[in-house]
Amino acid sequence: MPVYGGCGGIIGYDTKQPGTYHKSGAWVIASYKTKYNIEPVVKFDTYDSDHAARYTRVNNYTLGFNYYVNDYSRIQFNYVTVRESREFLNDMIMIQVQAKF
Repeated sequence: MPVYGGCGGIIGYDTKQPGTYHKSGAWVIASYKTKYNIEPVVKFDTYDSDHAARYTRVNNYTLGFNYYVNDYSRIQFNYVTVRESREFLNDMIMIQVQAKF
């Protein structure tokens, strides 16, 4: 069994030849920064890793907000519900702190 790398490459041996499978994805996002330094965010993204294979489509629905502490840092709060061709319980709550130096 091959080991898949984080950038979509296969480490070890190839199970498919280049050009023998097709993948696709898309996303749309909407946000608005208010005068209170809060930015509500909604996002939808979809990805199909192989059109010829079954159970490869994943749809993510994200609802969250960013809080801008100052001009150099923000805190992100997101809830992501994941809808796959085969249902798994893998929704996520994500919190991220970001700082600019």
